[in-house]
Amino acid sequence: MNAVADPLFLTRDDPLVDLIANALPEMKEAVRLLLRSADAVAADLSLESSTQTEMSILRHEARRIDYDLRHLLGLFKIERSNAGIESSVVDCQQLLAEVSAIHAPMLAQRKISFVTECTHAEEGYFDRDRVMGVLNAFVNNAYRHARTYVALTCEVRDGYTVFSLVDDGTGYAPKLHVVSPDLPARAGGHSANTSLSFYFARRIAAMHEHRGRRGRVVLSNGPFDVGGCLELWLP
Repeated sequence: MNAVADPLFLTRDDPLVDLIANALPEMKEAVRLLLRSADAVAADLSLESSTQTEMSILRHEARRIDYDLRHLLGLFKIERSNAGIESSVVDCQQLLAEVSAIHAPMLAQRKISFVTECTHAEEGYFDRDRVMGVLNAFVNNAYRHARTYVALTCEVRDGYTVFSLVDDGTGYAPKLHVVSPDLPARAGGHSANTSLSFYFARRIAAMHEHRGRRGRVVLSNGPFDVGGCLELWLP
């Protein structure tokens, strides 16, 4: 029996690849307009509590699509133009503050606290925009699974700048407690379609290299498999 090619895996010369790549910016712009409108409506303090909750879900889902489109565009650029990273000195505390400003209000709608902490890692050297995209995707994923809190921290560990995202959700499946899993899933069976975000995170992490050491993504669970922890290690 002849093997049938998976339509999701396109070759670089497939014209559909260029078609998709050209369509992505327009799709991203449409989602950006949707987000802008949703943010404007959510800012109306006269809305009923139930409406505010529904708007929070809408904004979260629109933002998730926006991140996925950004990741796809980033991957197209990496694959097609062999685009590298553009590392620079980054104020880690300011970076965490920007992530918090984006996500804390939506998490608060679900009565989930969001805290950030930077310990002995005032500055890092990495591609700020790409790492910001990875962290945003991490927090957006935690939005679906956390029960009461999400914590994003930054510290220096073994010569790496390590960003950690911890939540008190269902944790990750035991078989996925390895470095850079291919298809991360929650222990409770919620896949949340996060494979694209994790694939992007692994690619971005691996592109950061210093003195023979590469970046990586690590998953782990809390005691009794309660709560998930995502770590982005940058050399």
